[in-house]
Amino acid sequence: MFRIAICDDEKIFRDDLKEILIRYMTDRGIMLEIDTFSSGKEFVELGIEMVKYKIVFLDINMDELDGIMTAKKIRENSKDMFIVFVTAFVNYTIEGYKVDAVRYILKDNKNLVASVYECMDAIHEKWIIRLLGLNLISAKVQGKFH
Repeated sequence: MFRIAICDDEKIFRDDLKEILIRYMTDRGIMLEIDTFSSGKEFVELGIEMVKYKIVFLDINMDELDGIMTAKKIRENSKDMFIVFVTAFVNYTIEGYKVDAVRYILKDNKNLVASVYECMDAIHEKWIIRLLGLNLISAKVQGKFH
């Protein structure tokens, strides 16, 4: 099951993104759970519980705790979570790379659905590679490979 968090201070966008993700996952037969948060502060207040999410979609421009600072807090607890920035601002791209964001999607993009789908395809592929890598390491540790 994929657990996904959406952090955005715009309720309409949170709801739209949630619908896009539900459509993507159900079309592929992938079970999911999506929780929405109206701020980075609200998400970070989960503490260590935030690591239960495999993917987090973060708006960058949020009050109290912006998306970049939220991502830095996430990285203090998890290097494995996939971080996706979804924002109307292009000028934060470099900061996204510093927290190992997997994608940077523009909100006002006419191809938002296609961008989200491409992002999810990339995450799904990275997730499979990660799982295969863990299985190979486990097999090697158990002596199944010489």
